[in-house]
Amino acid sequence: KKAFTVKDTRKAFRLCREASIKPNAYLMIGSPGETRKTIKETIQLMREIQPDVGSVNPGIWILPDTELHRISEKIGLISEEKWLSSDDTFIYTGEHSINKLKSFARQFDRGMAINQGFSSYLRVVLHQFVPEKYLKIIRSFYHFIKKFN
Repeated sequence: KKAFTVKDTRKAFRLCREASIKPNAYLMIGSPGETRKTIKETIQLMREIQPDVGSVNPGIWILPDTELHRISEKIGLISEEKWLSSDDTFIYTGEHSINKLKSFARQFDRGMAINQGFSSYLRVVLHQFVPEKYLKIIRSFYHFIKKFN
């Protein structure tokens, strides 16, 4: 449960900037009730307030004796037996699969990179879609071209 509103977030970021503090945003997506629409609204808010650093965690850990734990048991995501017999970390996936949450996180990363300029955006997009061996070639080419600018 969030103890703050979008208005509070805007105000906090404005006050940080007025005090010459570089604000950061760390988001967790996939809370109970979260939809594609609310995730897009969060991305739009981040574009508006432009945190200096923004990161997103795709999914929320289910921890014992929390409201999320009780919700997860109620809808059958976990059971006491499974919880006690496993060393796994359980992620809440009531509304979205872990793959869908990761997809939302990539959308967020691309949305945040737009705030940082085209080269940051390109770096994020390349990282998400291009195999590592090709990224090395692209980086080398980028540094070669940069020498002439």
